[in-house]
Amino acid sequence: MENDPDVEFNFDTAHSRYLFTAIYAGVRRPLPDTVKRYLAMWVRSFRHPESYVTLFSSEVAIEQGGRRY
Repeated sequence: MENDPDVEFNFDTAHSRYLFTAIYAGVRRPLPDTVKRYLAMWVRSFRHPESYVTLFSSEVAIEQGGRRY
């Protein structure tokens, strides 16, 4: 399959769904710029409102099975 020169990015949407329990660890931090750019591409690819990018402006630490993520 050849790459289309007009395509800026491509997202694989065939991901499986996951269900898990996590506990908020009480820590929050701003998203890194690389994640913000990825999120902006994802929002555009699905034609979601641009406001979704600012809606997700920080990430939280979670704990699961004794490990912090």
